[in-house]
Amino acid sequence: MLEAARQFGAIADFLVIPSNGPHLLQPEIERAAGRKVLSIIDVTLEEVRRRSWQRVGVVGVGDPLIYTRRLDSLSVAHEVLEPARREPIDAAIFRVMEGREDDSDRRLVHDAVAWLRGRRVDGIILGCTELPLLLREHAEAADLLNPAQLLAEAAVQLALA
Repeated sequence: MLEAARQFGAIADFLVIPSNGPHLLQPEIERAAGRKVLSIIDVTLEEVRRRSWQRVGVVGVGDPLIYTRRLDSLSVAHEVLEPARREPIDAAIFRVMEGREDDSDRRLVHDAVAWLRGRRVDGIILGCTELPLLLREHAEAADLLNPAQLLAEAAVQLALA
């Protein structure tokens, strides 16, 4: 990944990584590229701030620490799925990656979103890029944030600036 960052850094003004996990290595990627990485995490948390959400649900692969640690640093309360709810969703996410998801996978994610809504959150971060694919048209709900969509919009704005 760092070698790819070096190569892209030589020809790009900035880097866009449309996945959440690699942002754990953002400083190393930026050093290797000699360019800024437009952070999917930053643009998502900026939207949380813009919407004045005080209690946020987060769903992603495993324990979504990449978001919850940052929410903690911003003093924003958050709810995550219990481990027993996460494991089947993790499997569903991997099935999307493999092109094998089905209606039961979509129901799992719908149920997870409903559970988080029941925890009285202001909104929910879909902290894995496959989740909107499982939610389909329901991913457009006003209380859901699609980080990949926010990143794409921010990348266009930055490119045009």
